[in-house]
Amino acid sequence: MPAGIITGLMTIPNVVGISMLSHYPVASGLVTTLFACCIGFALSFYKTGNYIGVPGITSGLAPVLALGVDDFGLQNMAFVILLTAIMQAIAWRYNWQRYLLRILPPYLVEGMLAGIGINIAEKFYPRLTELPEGGGIGYWPMLILSGVAFSAFMWIFVKVGKKYPALPYIIVIGAAVIVAYFVDVKRVEIPPAPFVVLFPLPDVGGLKGFEAAYFLAKMIGFAIVLAAIDIIEQVMSNKAIERIDPLGRPCHTNNSLLTIWIANLGSSFFGGTTSLDGLSKSAANGLAGAYTKLSILVVAGVVAIALSFPEALARLPMFSLAVVMLFAAYKMIVGISRAIKNGKYALAISGFCAICVWQFNIIEGLALTLAVHTIISYMFHRHKGATRREVVEAWRSRLGDESI
Repeated sequence: MPAGIITGLMTIPNVVGISMLSHYPVASGLVTTLFACCIGFALSFYKTGNYIGVPGITSGLAPVLALGVDDFGLQNMAFVILLTAIMQAIAWRYNWQRYLLRILPPYLVEGMLAGIGINIAEKFYPRLTELPEGGGIGYWPMLILSGVAFSAFMWIFVKVGKKYPALPYIIVIGAAVIVAYFVDVKRVEIPPAPFVVLFPLPDVGGLKGFEAAYFLAKMIGFAIVLAAIDIIEQVMSNKAIERIDPLGRPCHTNNSLLTIWIANLGSSFFGGTTSLDGLSKSAANGLAGAYTKLSILVVAGVVAIALSFPEALARLPMFSLAVVMLFAAYKMIVGISRAIKNGKYALAISGFCAICVWQFNIIEGLALTLAVHTIISYMFHRHKGATRREVVEAWRSRLGDESI
């Protein structure tokens, strides 16, 4: 219970920031997290993917979802999430997750996440000095206050982050709320979002014929990419959760995918978003003392309380939310350094991937990077004297290698 309470308190500002970044209503993000936690707890009695992972919306998927909202409109995202859940269910049924990291190497995933981190930092850095109507305390005092908050967050995380990962969030957010009682700062605005359960259907507006078909095809393509990224992130999270599990228990990613697609399927009926076991929440849960999925039921309870008292969330200062999201961006950016264990080329192509994802978007950035990576790989093997047939056979054998 203490682990669930601590993780829940850390989860709430994270969900608020990620929802804003995703262009989703905050209430939708909170309900999605609550629902995913309940599904994760219930399915832990049937097929356990991991033992301390905390499901919910994650910062890594936020820019992808924002792209979907911008392209298709929020009214169509429920249908996109439904398609995503169906594709994830198919991947779960045939255990296709084992092939994804063979097609997309882990170091390119690190580059993708770094590019997303840069995108998050770019969007939330201006929030550090955002002022309320009337000017508030002014630009420079606001900048100093935000700088102190971020420095304090980093200092606490360096000192106790490995042992108590939720403590920096609780201290800095709590202190910011207290400060906001005495000085005029920008607060988070949470517009009301009605909870409505509907069957998710596409809305093509006034489009007809070829234009309507093309619009639907774009949504299907986007759902495929979203499903793949969702699965890849869950695979990566499970690898990390294994390392922080207090009992060293192995994770079963395909079982985790069962939780993901059922949660996403249900989420599509109330306008929610996608979810998976977020690494920061899961790390906080494990290090706070969780041993089983019972803790995520407590997390769901904490989120339910936040949903019941939205006026309390409206007291959250914007600069403290920006600090939390910038820290998430920092962790994603520095994570690219892990690519060096695969060599200098891996680090270089990961950096290229990060720049492409940042400058374009995730879909185009990954496609461009994979194309460049494939060409370089082909030229390297040809330079070593391999024939075209041998290069193709090497790629094919890697795809089917069960030891990877």
